[in-house]
Amino acid sequence: MLPGVFARVLSSVLLAGGLGTLACGRERTPGASNSATTAALAEAEGARALAEATAFDLTVSDRGAVLAWATARPAQLRVARFDAQGDAQTSSALPLAAKSVSDLAVAAGAQGLSAIWRETTGGEATARGVWFEAAGASRPLELGAAWAEPQAGRGNLSLVARGAGSLALVRGPREACEDGSDEACFGFRFYTLSPSGALETGLRMRVPVPCDAHAAQLVSPLPTPGAAAGTEPRLIYAVCTRAEQAPVLTVFSIEPERSYASAQPLFSGCTPLGAGYFSGQPMIVAECQGSRQIARVPGADAPFEIQSLDVRGLVCSARGARLRLGSSWLELDRPVDRLELLLDASLSPAGARAVWSGSVLLVARAQGGRLTLDRYGCSGSELRQLSSPLD
Repeated sequence: MLPGVFARVLSSVLLAGGLGTLACGRERTPGASNSATTAALAEAEGARALAEATAFDLTVSDRGAVLAWATARPAQLRVARFDAQGDAQTSSALPLAAKSVSDLAVAAGAQGLSAIWRETTGGEATARGVWFEAAGASRPLELGAAWAEPQAGRGNLSLVARGAGSLALVRGPREACEDGSDEACFGFRFYTLSPSGALETGLRMRVPVPCDAHAAQLVSPLPTPGAAAGTEPRLIYAVCTRAEQAPVLTVFSIEPERSYASAQPLFSGCTPLGAGYFSGQPMIVAECQGSRQIARVPGADAPFEIQSLDVRGLVCSARGARLRLGSSWLELDRPVDRLELLLDASLSPAGARAVWSGSVLLVARAQGGRLTLDRYGCSGSELRQLSSPLD
């Protein structure tokens, strides 16, 4: 099963020291957003004009949700925070050096918020970012060279909260292959982000023929309950490569506690869509010949558990909101991100980002070059569209 690609990616890591369709009513109700905050978000015509179609991201926080997006005129990074009801709480804007910003990713951790993106100037690209401390101060982050080709889609940068900070995976420019072949190889590098800045780790890869989109995926599960203080949690990451024009994921699982690492191929011939942490387990989603599939990653040395996601959707009932998750259900009793992987196109079209903020569903998407944020809430057994927090 693609032995050449699989072996080369694995050897690079080890040499580097590696460890239901839903019908919903559309009743618009007034939101309880702070009027001053809402006015600030809409203060200028360009406030929601995206620099690029992928220059936005939406994630959850301990209090609700966080939305970040980049504009070109003026060149700014804008950040808005929302409570569990999806109401706008605070907003801020930072100037950016470049107007061409794409593949933006954001992660909220215990000690602050981090965002990374790709800036393109001429024929070169650089991965940059910013760290926001809980008190509101910010620090610019320099991560290094990134892939600059025009066909670069979303998912060549990945970011997750991890430990006291966050962890980023960045696809760099083309490099010579280790075996001397003429194939297109690219360096993938990991960075830890914190109030001290961006620091490259010793874990790196040289990947032959990566996919144009969703080439880098990260999942960092929460620490195991009862684990000793300072125990580093398990890390799962995946890279998408192409062989004979067919994509395949190589999924790496690292368990620092027992110094164990594994690499397994997954979803050969399928288009990867992303990864998330649902129902206490890391999961990866792909589109396979018109069928959406989800793979659970139960352990570093355990086989994947693959199920169909063709029947999926959000359901409201007297017990609250929940999502169909293959043959099981995901209870929405706390903030959950990456729900765009589990929703159908009626709620979350291609390219959207969706989260459950604690009480409502928020869906961010690019529409006509502008950022749109939709909000949905349960009213009895019906899911209704509410007023947007950005309106």
